[in-house]
Amino acid sequence: MQFRPCIIIPVYNHGRTAAATVAALSASGLPCFIIDDGSAEDTQRILQALAAEKPAVILHRLPQNQGKGGAVIAGMELALRQGYTHALQIDADGQHNTDDVAAFLESARRNPAALVAGQPVYDASAPRGRMIARRITHFWVGVEILSLNPPDTMCGFRVYPLQAVEPLLRGHRPRRRMDFDTDIMVRLIWSGTPVIRIATRVTYPEDGSSHFRYFTDNLLISRMHTRLFFGMLRRLPMLLLRKRRTSAEHKQHWSEIGEKGTVAGIKILFWIHHVMGEKILQAILFPVVLYFFLTARSSRTASLQFLNRAYAAGSPRLRTQPSLFNSFRHFLSFAQAALDKAASWRGDIKHEDIVFENKQELMRLIDERTGIVIIGSHLGNIELSRAVADSLSAPRVNALMFTEHAAKYNSVLRKLNPKLSDRVVHLEHISPETAISLKRKIDDGEIIVILGDRTAVHSENRFNRVEFLGAEAPFAQGPFILASLLDCPVYLMFCLKQGDKYYVHFERFAERMQLPRKSRERHLQHFIQNYAKRLEHYCLQEPFQWFNFYDFWRQKNRQTALTNLEESEHNAHAYRSE
Repeated sequence: MQFRPCIIIPVYNHGRTAAATVAALSASGLPCFIIDDGSAEDTQRILQALAAEKPAVILHRLPQNQGKGGAVIAGMELALRQGYTHALQIDADGQHNTDDVAAFLESARRNPAALVAGQPVYDASAPRGRMIARRITHFWVGVEILSLNPPDTMCGFRVYPLQAVEPLLRGHRPRRRMDFDTDIMVRLIWSGTPVIRIATRVTYPEDGSSHFRYFTDNLLISRMHTRLFFGMLRRLPMLLLRKRRTSAEHKQHWSEIGEKGTVAGIKILFWIHHVMGEKILQAILFPVVLYFFLTARSSRTASLQFLNRAYAAGSPRLRTQPSLFNSFRHFLSFAQAALDKAASWRGDIKHEDIVFENKQELMRLIDERTGIVIIGSHLGNIELSRAVADSLSAPRVNALMFTEHAAKYNSVLRKLNPKLSDRVVHLEHISPETAISLKRKIDDGEIIVILGDRTAVHSENRFNRVEFLGAEAPFAQGPFILASLLDCPVYLMFCLKQGDKYYVHFERFAERMQLPRKSRERHLQHFIQNYAKRLEHYCLQEPFQWFNFYDFWRQKNRQTALTNLEESEHNAHAYRSE
């Protein structure tokens, strides 16, 4: 498919901020349709000056205010008439991060049939009322598209595939005011358009002005959701059929497997463990785990798949062909590890219970204040290792984690030890700025911990397939690219429970993880394969302690993206050269 993009900026009395936005977008070299939605004379003059000064600016004035949706629709119709295939929509009020435009366009170029949508990352400037309205819309969009993890539909920073939009403009005619962004996105999803998400920072400038009318626009949005809900009911058979077909074609990504249990239930189990002890807990834990074992068919299947591979590879812990009993034992081990993790956060595990191999190497790095990256895994209890490092008077230990998938469990951990949870960097919010911040932490002698045995939550097929337990499996490139950007020693860490002791294995992986541009793919494959070999070594020692309960070998990544590591690499190299 041809890729000929343009930019559409709807403007209504945002002359000053629109000028700054256009100036920031000039580097793209793309034609920019500014749609003046009936602005006052002062804004008209600013926009006319912009059009006269910048050849790439095409100014189109609507005689009277049509609303944001009306302005964007006018821009899309102009773009279609002039032969453009894609339109990047960005607001004129300065809320959107123009530095992310290149990432949005590159993602659209690689996936021309998809809608590339901003997944906003808000700071403290976000108005509370707007955030509440967004949560309500997020809930209803999930109902309307039959998704437990719907994209953000209110962020007006996105790239439209105009070929998919054109039938909607001819037939449905999307809503024309503040209800436009959600309405057109839901209808594009109904039409089968895939959505790629890219995390982007959204700020509300102190001196900015918003044309969002709380009563009127919320009323319009409520009416829109009513229409969309009944529209969903009309399309329900088709949507269910498509969802079933998609599930059959694409195995579910691990992040989309819903978290089971409740916060209250998790707290009760932690309380029993802490107050009544291990034996009482084991008696109670058995029926709880049995319930989840019986109701989690896909996790049960994945458990047996992994155990059978470990058995075939010669694990000494699996002397006979794995059965459902072994799978249930695997579930029990996971529950016990979750409680051990809580105990480590709470500080209940004693130092004499921990055997820390190569501890002197970590102490040397701490004494020399050498910043390092530790690549761990979902094998054993990496959280215990982190708590131990913290107790050794180590510099700050920063864990890069995807916490949205296990929000209930992590909310309990935060209460157990707020100090440790403050050092969590949320992977769903990673950005080029995050990469630069992590580089500063390394330069200050801090420790970065990241797990390497799951493909990225929202990625664009950024993984390598390497040999693991007798077959090729996808491993994310992200941890290894990030380690190369941070330009520091890289270590592996595994923590396995054997009997009543916890064994921490800490081993050097690379002095520097260099990825020369000309041979980047070959070097990435080398590092990832070496990591998979070490992971396999320890998995065979304790197969019941590897906790990836999804189809690890056949899984295909969805075409969604919250991060752009290539952009992060560019920014990190720029920081390095400062």
